[in-house]
Amino acid sequence: MPTPTEKEQREDSPEDIARKTIRYRTASEMSGMRVEGIDGSLGKVADILIDDRTWAVRYVVVETRSWLSGRQVLITPRHILDVEENAIRRDSLTVNLDRERIGNAPLLKDGAPISRRYEEEYFLYYKQDAYWFGGSDVWGAGGTPPIPHTPEEQARHDEAMKEIDKCHVRSLEAMQRYEVIASNCEIIGEVSDFLITEGDWIVRWVEVTSSDPFHPLDFCINPGAVKKIDYKAKTITVASPVNFMTTA
Repeated sequence: MPTPTEKEQREDSPEDIARKTIRYRTASEMSGMRVEGIDGSLGKVADILIDDRTWAVRYVVVETRSWLSGRQVLITPRHILDVEENAIRRDSLTVNLDRERIGNAPLLKDGAPISRRYEEEYFLYYKQDAYWFGGSDVWGAGGTPPIPHTPEEQARHDEAMKEIDKCHVRSLEAMQRYEVIASNCEIIGEVSDFLITEGDWIVRWVEVTSSDPFHPLDFCINPGAVKKIDYKAKTITVASPVNFMTTA
């Protein structure tokens, strides 16, 4: 009987197991992906909106095309079926909503910022707790229908509503090709994509194309290293030394 090689004898490290079990989708891969509802096609993915404080995906922007006069609508990941239910296939997303429910949702003007005021209307319409309502993770309590709240949770909600006209929801499409700057002001590359974990819908890595002609490899930066996003200057400043992994 052949003797097992050292490679065969070695057990997987936790990091190896994580790499094998965690599944990613890139923002560019999802762009243009078909979105299927209960009663047929809803359109295609036009953009992905994240919370720029937690890097959680808050909404998938769907361009409805013909059935809703091309209007763009928002779908929260809570309405996207679990991966185990084959909701995320190679070429489509499946959601547990029909056209009528989506068509009657609060109107979002194309290109308008997503304010806390609009989000409040959105979650009230879908009879869901907003993600800032209670809970200890990026998704909050997440009750559907809304669950009774403790005084502490209500206080967090009231504090969040003080920012009713502020916007923390940002477009990944708009952040493509932002310059990435180290804290010493050196330009190290530009954003080329975003890696999103299936299931929890969080951006785990920002893919960057290196600006160094001697090291042209793409690499990924952990969002935890991001110190500032300047939307006017279209730059992302990261801490130095940068925590990154190569994509090769």
